[in-house]
Amino acid sequence: MINEFISEYNFRYLDVRCDKILAYSEKFKRYSEELIDKIDDETFSEWKYRYYVAGKYILATTVLVNSYRYAKKQNLSMVIPYLGYYSLFTASRVLLLVNPKNEWRDGDLIRKSHSKIANLVTDEIERIDKNIGEKYKQFFTRCKDYRELFSYNFALGGFGTVALESIFNDEELIKSVGYLLEVAQFQSCLFAQIYQAKSPTHHKLLVEPFEKGFIHEIGDISAFDVQDAFRIRKTFRKPSSLYPLSYQVSAGVLEDFADGLMIVDELIDGQFDPDEDLNIIFSFD
Repeated sequence: MINEFISEYNFRYLDVRCDKILAYSEKFKRYSEELIDKIDDETFSEWKYRYYVAGKYILATTVLVNSYRYAKKQNLSMVIPYLGYYSLFTASRVLLLVNPKNEWRDGDLIRKSHSKIANLVTDEIERIDKNIGEKYKQFFTRCKDYRELFSYNFALGGFGTVALESIFNDEELIKSVGYLLEVAQFQSCLFAQIYQAKSPTHHKLLVEPFEKGFIHEIGDISAFDVQDAFRIRKTFRKPSSLYPLSYQVSAGVLEDFADGLMIVDELIDGQFDPDEDLNIIFSFD
């Protein structure tokens, strides 16, 4: 099932024309139609917010992957397992959010444990290809274990304890993360096409239940996010249809996000530039 949304996106890690993907898309269409047939203003608003959050996670994953690559080049060895694992974990949350089989439940979806998220994502990938699903689960577990080895145990032998390339291989990490994001993009293309075909009239957007997304509260931290407030209100400002993830995140938004991570006024040679290689795992153009 190749629709206009799928055709216009540059898929690099997912072969959208292979037989397994075509068979998967038919199954995805069936359970998406069941959900869309029951959609109302509240659930439509929920989907708009889910896509908004998934878009933020794509931005974060992009910066995490590039930070990982920079750390390897600069011999920042202690942070490599952390950056590699959270690149994979954050990309997994994107697929978790976009998949219609996963219920939002007032935000409980994004508060699930790491192992639960890995299991749900594995199950979904195995619906496409069992071998790829198994490889994802093995890679996720390995990344998590090595993150803990160098975050909690602090192996005295450092990377002499294990071979660095057995922890993370650049190509393996990028392909794994890119694959997850492109499955999410593929799902969002199918879901948007089905929604637009079934709901030619726009639903009313209800922003109030999601205004708590303006404030990030963890422990004693309570921070109001001006950018989140602006972009969530912009997303919910007027009735609109549902579009794929690639419509949610643009290169301009990514650049704004990257600029917000700058802690120096001006970069000097050799410093990490968050604006480099923005399309490494997701096609923003």
